[in-house]
Amino acid sequence: MKFSPVVPLSKFGRVTRSLILVGMLVGNLFPTVGGIGIALISTVLAAPVVVYELIRWLPRFHPVVLFVVPLFAIIAVHAWVVAPTSLYGQDKFEKWITATLISAVAACLIRDKAALLTFTRAWLCAALILSALSIAGFQGGRAETFDSNPIWLGRAISFAIIAIIWMMWQRHIRLVWAIPSVLILAVGLITTGSRGPLLSVAAAAIVMALFSGRRRIAKVLAISGAGGLAYWAVAELPFFAESRFKSLLSEGFSDQAREMFWRITLPVIEEYPGGVGFGNWAAHAHAPAQFFYPHNIFLEIFGEFGIIVGVIFVVVVLAVLLGLIRRSGKDPVALVVLALFVGELVSVNVSGDLNARTFFFMLTLGFLTAVRSVISIPEDADADSADAGADSETGSSTAHNPESSLTSAVRTTDSPHRRSGEQTTKA
Repeated sequence: MKFSPVVPLSKFGRVTRSLILVGMLVGNLFPTVGGIGIALISTVLAAPVVVYELIRWLPRFHPVVLFVVPLFAIIAVHAWVVAPTSLYGQDKFEKWITATLISAVAACLIRDKAALLTFTRAWLCAALILSALSIAGFQGGRAETFDSNPIWLGRAISFAIIAIIWMMWQRHIRLVWAIPSVLILAVGLITTGSRGPLLSVAAAAIVMALFSGRRRIAKVLAISGAGGLAYWAVAELPFFAESRFKSLLSEGFSDQAREMFWRITLPVIEEYPGGVGFGNWAAHAHAPAQFFYPHNIFLEIFGEFGIIVGVIFVVVVLAVLLGLIRRSGKDPVALVVLALFVGELVSVNVSGDLNARTFFFMLTLGFLTAVRSVISIPEDADADSADAGADSETGSSTAHNPESSLTSAVRTTDSPHRRSGEQTTKA
């Protein structure tokens, strides 16, 4: 199997794809349009664009196919081994092979650094709107913008905070815009009362500082200072007097629910090493009625799909992490993808489930970045390279070297001066 090289997107391609991706991943946090969710609309729009992205590689396979299809098939096949026994389980399986699958494959729509930057900016805009509305409607407890789940709201905002930290460090945003944006996002995150997203920001920021390659100590100190300032604000400012975080500071952090999840899930894994099937965890673990999953994606996969599938999943996650870590010191794209993936990884271990679409989107994007299917090139070269792609379509282009491999094909795109003989379809 041979692979085609990656080609930078045009500005139109970057913007439209970013809007579709953001709508698909956080659209459920906004009101419906004509009774139809924005996430569903965006998923429908994403499907043909994904198909186009895969077709343009033919007769070669896109790397995303070799990663996503086996991973999702291993879990999906389990439904034929152990059938779901509840409506929740059936719905969970259907979402796994539709919305979650499309979300994972859609990571291939981000072809280059400029596309990733456009995507993070679009997400930032959406998160700022959600944060502002959360702050405006906050009356204590946990904010719920448009009646959305405060945990999902917190995860969307935390994703934007991680992204804007990277933008500041890479000087992709001016401080005059970055500082008020961070304040709005931070206050919005605190109003959600969600501990997992807050922890994910801290973990991702520290990872980003440690693997950034320069001024690590200064960045860690800055992160620590920001954390201390947030702690003081929650403890002292009247605005947060009725917030959930203020209550947690006063009464102490208790995690009895998650301790219970571990306690009741481990016997299930021991008794059913082959897994209990989609959505069947609650019945076998004798969980309280309000809980359908263990709020930890690893416990969920080991419990419902067995030890073998669980080990495969752990190996895949570790492989992607190691691949990103190896590149993060010299590649800003790998650095931000690593940080965002770490943030999502923390979130799904605190409150996520199998159909955590943003997690699988970032897992796939992490793989594509690790195998160098996402270009890291100077932004000022993007327009020139896209124009060169258009010229190549109308002019002459040489055939692919039949002896090329994934590594050699993708490496030819690392420099904007080495693209003349490649396929350059402009999106």
